[in-house]
Amino acid sequence: MTDNNIDVTDFRNRVVLITGGTSGMGLATARLLLEAGAEVVITGRDDARLDRAAEQLAEVSDRGARLLTVRADSASLTDLDRLAALIRERHGRLDGVFANAGVGVFQRSGEVTEQDFDRSVDVNFKGVFFTVQKVLPLLDAAGGGSIVINASWTLHRSLAVAPVYAATKAAVHALARTGQ
Repeated sequence: MTDNNIDVTDFRNRVVLITGGTSGMGLATARLLLEAGAEVVITGRDDARLDRAAEQLAEVSDRGARLLTVRADSASLTDLDRLAALIRERHGRLDGVFANAGVGVFQRSGEVTEQDFDRSVDVNFKGVFFTVQKVLPLLDAAGGGSIVINASWTLHRSLAVAPVYAATKAAVHALARTGQ
């Protein structure tokens, strides 16, 4: 409970998007939000992983009634446009976004290829930026909402085998601080 007597653990009638919701923190967050009564949209790039996540969440999502799984690559603006349209069609709004999708290339600078660099920046920074941009009108339609961006401790402490990863996480940390 907050000072305003609002139960912040009650997510009934709330719609939340979780990118990268097929494993790890994304899947665990989806479970917690579903248990708290939310309608949850999760994304992933792989149909098989989305199916496994849906199976794991079936019991807490009223057999999938409160869960929408969407195959979407957060680095693809076309996929993000389709995602926003699907959410608008099914729910009409969003109350929260957990921009969680990310990839890690763990190599020293001299080993990072241009392809590794581009994929990391595309998913970890561009994907977060454009996810927020594309769904922001759905949050505004709800009269506000919350955006949580998953960064990393690597922005505070160097890790020799993660220069690109750390840079992308520092970028999304800076993005979150802009308040946009």
